[in-house]
Amino acid sequence: MKLLVDIRRPGLALLLSLGLAACGSESPSSVSTTQSAAPVVTFASQVEAGAEAYATNCAICHGANLEGSTLGPLLSGFSWVRRWGTQTPTLLLGNIQASMPPGGNENITEEDYLNIVAHMLQVNGVDGVTEALTASSNFVIEDSISRMVAQRNRPEPPAPEGLTVSGNTEDFIPFIPLTDAMLRDPNPADWPMMRRNFYAHSYSPLDQINTETVKNLQLEWVWNMHEGDSEPAPLVYNGIVYLINPGNVIQALDGKTGEL
Repeated sequence: MKLLVDIRRPGLALLLSLGLAACGSESPSSVSTTQSAAPVVTFASQVEAGAEAYATNCAICHGANLEGSTLGPLLSGFSWVRRWGTQTPTLLLGNIQASMPPGGNENITEEDYLNIVAHMLQVNGVDGVTEALTASSNFVIEDSISRMVAQRNRPEPPAPEGLTVSGNTEDFIPFIPLTDAMLRDPNPADWPMMRRNFYAHSYSPLDQINTETVKNLQLEWVWNMHEGDSEPAPLVYNGIVYLINPGNVIQALDGKTGEL
């Protein structure tokens, strides 16, 4: 059957034209006009990205959990917070960008560095930050660690009455000041500086231990050092071992017993 249309009728021609036009084009509702919005960067998202960036670029030297290794110092814990807690993310970022990794790596972007800093802060207890870090984030790091804030706000205990001394003082050994002559020619039993003398000989004139007696050495005592990375270089003077701990803590130990 043939359908004949009289195009001389204006109204019908107009309707036919609109119908053909509608068939030849997609409905506006079928065209997606929604554009994907850019992801919002937050401190939490930086922490997540920073964990991956750290694992790729830093963990091989500083440990998977920021615990440090023989290749790089630890980046977490009490000693790290003690050192960097009073600083700002801006200073920390600048320090890392200027020195890490040794020799530089052009593949690490500024965004990567910011993310790594966020990861480090989160691992060290920063829990009071929500906004994304920037190169100008200048808040004090420890002010965003709730446990540090709580510790500062803790009331001071009442002052003790009189003088309280902890430990045994019966065998107190008075300290004899070192002289230049003693440093130039140390007592054979002393080790008053790194490598023992100004010539850095690292040699002891004591002869009790030799190739025949070394097999008889036994462990006498053990002392637990403070948390942190360290390359101990103990000094020995007048029977006292002066042990340098992380955080610039120096302990004086009895060389015979290991008592503080």
